Amino acid sequence: MSWSDLVSSAHRTLQKMPNVDYGELRVHLTEEEFIWMRDGVLETFSSSESKGTAIRILTTGMGFASTADPSKIDRAVELALKNSRASDKNVCLSQECFEKASYSSRVLKDPFSTSFREKMEVLRQVDSSAADEDISSRNIFLKLSREKVLILNTDGAETSGEVTRVKLEVFLTHVSGSSSTQEMESRGGSGGLELIDEWNLPELVRSLSKNMKERLEKGVSAPRGKMDVVIGPYVSGLVAHESVGHPYEADRILGREAAQAGESFVTPDMLGSNMGTGLISVVDDPTIEGSYGFYLYDFEGVKTRRRVLMKNGVINEFLHNRETASEFSTVSNGSARASAYNREPIVRMANTFIAPGDMDPGEIIEGVSEGIYMKRFMEWNIDDRRYNQRYVGSEAYLIRGGRIDSMILRPVLEITTPRFYSSVDAVGRDLEFQAATCGKGDPMQGVPVWTGGPTLRLRGVGLGGI
Repeated sequence: MSWSDLVSSAHRTLQKMPNVDYGELRVHLTEEEFIWMRDGVLETFSSSESKGTAIRILTTGMGFASTADPSKIDRAVELALKNSRASDKNVCLSQECFEKASYSSRVLKDPFSTSFREKMEVLRQVDSSAADEDISSRNIFLKLSREKVLILNTDGAETSGEVTRVKLEVFLTHVSGSSSTQEMESRGGSGGLELIDEWNLPELVRSLSKNMKERLEKGVSAPRGKMDVVIGPYVSGLVAHESVGHPYEADRILGREAAQAGESFVTPDMLGSNMGTGLISVVDDPTIEGSYGFYLYDFEGVKTRRRVLMKNGVINEFLHNRETASEFSTVSNGSARASAYNREPIVRMANTFIAPGDMDPGEIIEGVSEGIYMKRFMEWNIDDRRYNQRYVGSEAYLIRGGRIDSMILRPVLEITTPRFYSSVDAVGRDLEFQAATCGKGDPMQGVPVWTGGPTLRLRGVGLGGI
């Protein structure tokens, strides 16, 4: 059945829905291609398509069902209704204003119409940049996706979106004697293959490869103790995603992700309380054109917007779907997403980043008399409540007298979330983004996101070592 036939069928199904408090129907198509090159040789090529219809019905509880068979949509509606009536959880939804609207990403060079040979050439160019530097192990991944979604509900929503995405990832490992180091770079966006030219990954990979070899040859042991630490955008973006984005998801705050993705150290009464210095604001914004996490209407039909999670150091808002918004006596900010037709929409991030400041990165380093500059990381972890976190540097340097000095090996920043944000006294203007797939839920749902941030300076934090 074609997309237009599915849409027509969805409209008819919604009109026939039984008398319920709320009914929602989503037609969801995803198609993907994946190419993996290892050490210059094609390792994997795969393509897949997922197409189906999801139904949610609210009576006392919310019932969900889905089907990939258009002839069985009526049966799926009956199952969703049965599941709703069987639920012992009383669910309320926030009151929203809905629209009839559509949107799409801007695509100049359709990746699904481009030859396999041309795509392989993209990977070969990136791989050769590392191969020329004799890097021990090289893995290059190209992921292409297209997502089409139609949302209809009994509250008046009729929204559709089509987003094409491209992601190019590089994972490098270099071994010298008994020492090794790793680097990963992940660029992605909504659009076509024209995005790859903008990223100039061959040149970046060549530079990373040279640095990897140099650090193993010349790097000295990282210092330990209390000192000033400057982190680059590559690190601050991950920090924003893990220590603000996840713990500000309202379902986690309410304890509903505890058995799957973890809990949150944030509680509802912390809204409006101070978490960091006045220089720190953290934003989640799905409306950024060209971003990897781009969308304009969420999977409940709510028009989305820029969400300011932390504003000048103060907890400003949480990420909500309609159910959590109702429990917090507010309205949804369009944070409901699902990875496929057979998954329920849950509270998710999109493009989460620390907002840039007005300082030049060089100025920030000049303000440190003795400390380190962690430009990139090779390892990280954070606890289930998103409170204690640890980052191990890959490309990192000593700072002496306001200047970059010698390379150091594997510095370790161990810090709590409140301590991190309350230690920031300088924010750069150099906002950068990395593409990622954020996992959450059970069954697992991976959705495309950006992590982003600028150069930050932290005063007097603890540095460990491994």
